[in-house]
Amino acid sequence: MPRPKSLALEDIAAAALAIADRDGLPAVSMRTVAEELGVGTMSLYRYVTDREHLETLVVDLVLSTIDTTLPPRLGWRARLTMLVERAREAMIAHPAIVPLLLVHRSSSKHSTRWGEAMMRVLADADFTGARRVIAFRTVLAYLIGALQLSQLGPLAG
Repeated sequence: MPRPKSLALEDIAAAALAIADRDGLPAVSMRTVAEELGVGTMSLYRYVTDREHLETLVVDLVLSTIDTTLPPRLGWRARLTMLVERAREAMIAHPAIVPLLLVHRSSSKHSTRWGEAMMRVLADADFTGARRVIAFRTVLAYLIGALQLSQLGPLAG
């Protein structure tokens, strides 16, 4: 009979995020996360399949902090702005993970939750079909581009 699991995925993601915040994204590895948690490296593989899985957990942890509840009386532009600002605040608090957002956003359940909130606001504004998708992708591209620019600095610098 296998040993009972003693770590939670949230704990593993929090340890990886702490390393990324402190030492940068390149410092995040199965070994450094295991050291942060005080377990053996191979022990992590009972919970996390590989680095990609670990990165997805980190992205999901950061995006889980985004509040998607919106006051219904606000206009659609104000609600859309509120969602984008909340997402930006959550992501800018952990700038090292910004490069992971494009790679793992489709694997994150909290990214999906935020995206669905955005799509509801756009639907309320009578965006339909392809127009809604284009509007969503435009806002998302602007947000991620602004985050990357803030992390990397101006090109001339």
